[in-house]
Amino acid sequence: MKKVHIYMLNIIILSFLVSFSKPYNKSSIEVNADFETFNRINMVDRFIDSSKFKIYQLEKFDLSNMTTDIVNNLEQLSEKEKTKYIQNSIEIKDSILLLEEFKYYFYSIQRNDSTQKIITILEYYEDCCADLLYLIYNQNNTIISNNKVAGSGGDGGWIYNFYGEFLSDSIYHMTSVSQDISISYIDSDIYIVDSVIIDYKISESFKFTIINEDKYQRTFME
Repeated sequence: MKKVHIYMLNIIILSFLVSFSKPYNKSSIEVNADFETFNRINMVDRFIDSSKFKIYQLEKFDLSNMTTDIVNNLEQLSEKEKTKYIQNSIEIKDSILLLEEFKYYFYSIQRNDSTQKIITILEYYEDCCADLLYLIYNQNNTIISNNKVAGSGGDGGWIYNFYGEFLSDSIYHMTSVSQDISISYIDSDIYIVDSVIIDYKISESFKFTIINEDKYQRTFME
């Protein structure tokens, strides 16, 4: 009887040692607990400072509920950080707005490993617009793709909102809605609403190309 007890004890000890010595299995940990877990699984180098971000691994990109309070809760990029993360990838096409008038905020980490890094940065102009920049970096931490995947804003009678999600690694599906005043009367206005549904194909070089586009328009009086 004593031998049996010793035998069972040895089995228990052996089982404990085997389970304790199992190799670390990254796939067994879900990346939804906190930044510490996310960093442990994904962080390979320190180019991206995860402590600056409030969100990670967004599935959908939508700024329609963006408010000043939400923006103020984000961490703004310093001039040095703008050079580091945005680099020379932004072009201001509207001559009325200068680059210096925009503020940039850390938004989400989408991917961060040795082969590729993807983050989103909020581009904010307090009197007008909030757009979400989707930035992809290569192994040398150089931006190879910069696209706006969501946005919301307006000025006067003009309002716009666009949002989307990745249907796969190579397809981004976006819906864009804009509204503007067409004709103004003394006691009412006629509005034009343009809606566009777009599918983008992401190439191997991470260029976004339109492969399908459906446009709709309607008018209403208010």
